[in-house]
Amino acid sequence: MERAFGGIEQLKAWCRLEGPNLSPPAEAIRILLGLGPGLTPSGDDFLGGMMIALNLTARPNAAKSLAEAVMPHALRATGLISRAHLAAAAQGE
Repeated sequence: MERAFGGIEQLKAWCRLEGPNLSPPAEAIRILLGLGPGLTPSGDDFLGGMMIALNLTARPNAAKSLAEAVMPHALRATGLISRAHLAAAAQGE
């Protein structure tokens, strides 16, 4: 999972700098989406968990920004079950 660390670090930096017009790093999303084995790859689980955490910590704008950056790419980057989990996370579920 060494490959994931770069994406995770980029998203951590984005969380610290997040502002009204600052989009999540596209490279981080590209790295993490679909990364790992299984029906819900660990990279997808990380992104979904991050969306949920941002909603729970009263950062709905950041959660929405992340969801808007992730969901269009999920169609080609991950499977049906993982997309369903990501869609639920995008809604804060």
